[in-house]
Amino acid sequence: MNNIKKINPIFLLLGSIFVLLISVVLFFSAINNIKKKEINYQNYKKLALEYNEVFSSWSDIQKQKIIMEKLIKSSNINNAEIVYKNKQIKVKVSNITTQKIHDFTNKLLNKKLNITKLIIKENFLEIEVGNL
Repeated sequence: MNNIKKINPIFLLLGSIFVLLISVVLFFSAINNIKKKEINYQNYKKLALEYNEVFSSWSDIQKQKIIMEKLIKSSNINNAEIVYKNKQIKVKVSNITTQKIHDFTNKLLNKKLNITKLIIKENFLEIEVGNL
């Protein structure tokens, strides 16, 4: 009966410390992983809000009408033919100088518009804005 082997208390203590160290390392690794996922979530959230803003401005035909009318007025284009049809705006301008074309297209391309067609010739400009 005296042959029962006893566990050495030093080995028990070292084993407990080893398990504790592994647990602490895994815990801090999980915390770092959560922080990285939080940063990724914030980036995705920011991207989704930007996409929503662009999509809402593209889908709102009233906003696009206002923007196009302001652009035409600010560019001093008097002979523009504007046609509103089924969530689309068609603008045709003929007999226009190349400088006015350049100024107008520069302003146009800096706005948040869904441009579906853009034809530029020497003294002619045709634009379609809106959903197909």
